[in-house]
Amino acid sequence: RVGGADGTGVAGDLVGSNGDTRLPGTLSVVGGSTTTTVTTTGNWRRDVVAGQTVRIDGVEYEVADLGTEVQTISVACTDFDNDVDASYKLEIDGVETDCLMWNIDADAMDAALEGLLDPDLGGDEFHVEVNPQPALDGYIYTVYFHGDSWDANPAAIEVPAASLFDGGTCGAGPGTDEDVDVCVSAAGACVDGTVAPSSADAPGSVELAVNYAGDTVEGIPAYKVWERFTVHQTGIEVVTVSLEGPGGSGDFILSLGGRDSDCFTWGDDPETVEAAIEGGGTPWSEAVTITRSTGNAPVDYVYSIYFVGGGDVGAVTASDGSCAGPVGDIDDVTVAVVSEGFDVPADFDGAQFTLAEAGDATTAATYVGYSSSSLTLYKVNGLTWHVEFDTNIGDIDPMTSAVGALAGTDKAVTVADDYRAGYMPTSYVITGLTQAVQYYV
Repeated sequence: RVGGADGTGVAGDLVGSNGDTRLPGTLSVVGGSTTTTVTTTGNWRRDVVAGQTVRIDGVEYEVADLGTEVQTISVACTDFDNDVDASYKLEIDGVETDCLMWNIDADAMDAALEGLLDPDLGGDEFHVEVNPQPALDGYIYTVYFHGDSWDANPAAIEVPAASLFDGGTCGAGPGTDEDVDVCVSAAGACVDGTVAPSSADAPGSVELAVNYAGDTVEGIPAYKVWERFTVHQTGIEVVTVSLEGPGGSGDFILSLGGRDSDCFTWGDDPETVEAAIEGGGTPWSEAVTITRSTGNAPVDYVYSIYFVGGGDVGAVTASDGSCAGPVGDIDDVTVAVVSEGFDVPADFDGAQFTLAEAGDATTAATYVGYSSSSLTLYKVNGLTWHVEFDTNIGDIDPMTSAVGALAGTDKAVTVADDYRAGYMPTSYVITGLTQAVQYYV
C-alpha cells in the first residue's frame, strides 16, 4: 500500500484500521437515485485526485472529478544543455513573481505561486509537479489549484511579456545571449499567448465514476482508500507436452534455444522428466518446474513445464532424437504454449520495483495520486473482515478481540466500530399517512 494510516486503528473509529484516512469535513448524498454527485463540507482536492478511491458509508467508489483547475507552464531554453542564467516572471491577476530561473524545481515554483496570493489564505493553495522535457529543451510544470479558495474558474497564470528575452526585466544572465521561452496552457499543449483554463467547481462538489448506490446520508464521515499494488512479477511461460495414446511408448527429447534435453520415456514421472530437461543445461536449467497429469482420451499424459524464472523463453519443440531406447512416435507428441512469458521493465532490486495490479501481479499498474517524495510504503500482510449484522438492530456496541492464540511479537486485532452504523427501525418516522386508512408495516 502506498501511503495511508499505519493500520493500528483508533479505538471506536474506522480511521487507520485498514489504512484508510479520514477526509476533511462530512459528506451528504441522496440515495435511491442515479446521482454521481456528492456534497462535502470540506475540501478533498488536497487529498484526492481523479482515479483514486473513497469510501462512503462502507462502500468504495472511484472519484471521477473534483473540479480541480489544472494549468501547465512550459519552459524552453535555447541552450538546455548548458548552465545559463535565463529567467522569466509569472503573474496572477496582475501580481508578478520575482524573476524565476528557467530550470527551478517544483518546490520553488510552488513557493513562487503561493507568494502571489493573500497570506491570509494560509498557503497550500497549489500543488506543482515538474517533468523534464529534454526533447523540448525545457520543463513542463503542472499546477493544480487544489486550495480552499478556488471555485469556478480561477485566474489564469500569465507570463508578462516584458519579462522575457534579453531586453526584458529578466532575460539572459550576464555573459550570455540565451533566451527563455515560456507559455501557459490549461490543456497541456503549450501555445504562446493563449490560456484556456478548465472549468473548476466549488471545493464541496465531488463527482463519482459510477452512480451512488447507498441510502440517503447526511453529515457522515468519508475516507480515502489509499492505492494498493503488488510487486510486478515477470510473466511465467507455461508449456504443455501432451502424449497421445493408448499404448504409447518410446523415448523423446525436447529442444529449446538450440539445446536438447536428455531423453525421457513415455509416462515417466515428473521428477524424471524435470531431471532430463535440466540435464540439457542453459536455457533449460533456468528454474524449470514440471507437473504431470492424466489427460482426457486419447491423451495419456500431459506434462506442464513452468519456466518460473520468467520471461519469454522462445519456442519449445519435441523430437524422437537419438536416444538409446526405443524411438517414440513424434506424431503422438503435441507441444503447446499455454501462457506466454514476458519480462518486467524494472525488476525488484530493493531500491525500485514496478507496480502491478493488486489482484494480478503480472499486469502493470500506475499510481495516480499526486507526486510525492515522502509517502510511506506498507506491506499489507494481514486480513480484514467486514461483519454485517443480519438480526441485531440498532447501533451495536463494538466487538472486543483477544489475541492470545496469535503468534508473533507484533500481533494485533483491531475492531473498527460503526463502519456502517446501525439504526433502530422503530424510530423511523413515516409521513403522509391519512386518517381512517388501515396500513400494514
